[in-house]
Amino acid sequence: MAAFGTGSHLFSSEYRMPFFPWFFGVPYGPDASLAYYTIFAYQSFGMYFHMLLNTAGDTQLCYWLQMIGLQLNMLANRFRKLNTNEEFEKSFVPLVLHYEKVYRMLLRVERLFSPAYFVQFSVSGLVICASAYQVASMLNLNDFSRLMNVFYMMSMTMQIGLPCYYGNEVTLKSYALTKAIYSCNWYNMKRSNRKKIQTFLIRTNKPFAATAFGYFNFNLPAFTTILNMAYSVYCLLQRKASSNI
Repeated sequence: MAAFGTGSHLFSSEYRMPFFPWFFGVPYGPDASLAYYTIFAYQSFGMYFHMLLNTAGDTQLCYWLQMIGLQLNMLANRFRKLNTNEEFEKSFVPLVLHYEKVYRMLLRVERLFSPAYFVQFSVSGLVICASAYQVASMLNLNDFSRLMNVFYMMSMTMQIGLPCYYGNEVTLKSYALTKAIYSCNWYNMKRSNRKKIQTFLIRTNKPFAATAFGYFNFNLPAFTTILNMAYSVYCLLQRKASSNI
C-alpha cells in the first residue's frame, strides 16, 4: 500500500522510486525512461505479487507439518476407540500401516525442505541480530528505514518461528499418540492382542521429530536457542560500540 501511495513520483521530474533509489545497478532517468517506468511498475505492483509468492513458498513447510499433526490426531482418536478384540483385529493393522505412511511422509518433507531451512536456520540468528543492531543505532526515530528494518526483523523471526511451532506440535502429537494407544481397552483383550499393542508402543516411544539435515530441530527449544544467540551477539556489538565512544 505504501508503494501505491507514491504514484505522485510519476509526475515528478526527479525520477524518484517508491522504495529503493537503486535496483540491481540498473541506470534510469531522463536518458533511460523505459527502465525507470519498468522498475517503478515492479516496485509499485510487482513487489506485492512477489511478496505473495514468497509467503506461499515459506508457509509450505508449515502446511505439511500441520497435515502430519492432523494425521497423528486422527490416529490417536482411532486407537483410543479400540475396545474389543473384534475392533482391534479389524483395525489394528490398517492403523499401523497408516502410521508408517505418515512417518514416510515426514521423511519426504524433511528431504524436500532440509537444504533451504538448513541455510535459513544457519544465518537467521545473525540476520536478526544485525537488523536489531541497525535499528538501535539509528538516532532518528522517524526514519522510515528504521521502520522497514523492524518489519524485516519481525518477518525473519516469524520465518523461523512458524516452522518451529508446527514442528513442535508434530512432536507433541506423536507423544499424545503413544498415550492414546495405552488408553485403549487393551487390558480386556486377549494375550496375543496385548503383545501386539506392547510391540507397537515400543515403536511409538521414539516421537516424530522434523529436522533440517538432522542438525536443526523444528521445535520451540531450537527457536529460543536462535533468539538467545542473536541477543548475545547483539549485546556484544552494543558493548563494543559503547566502548568505542
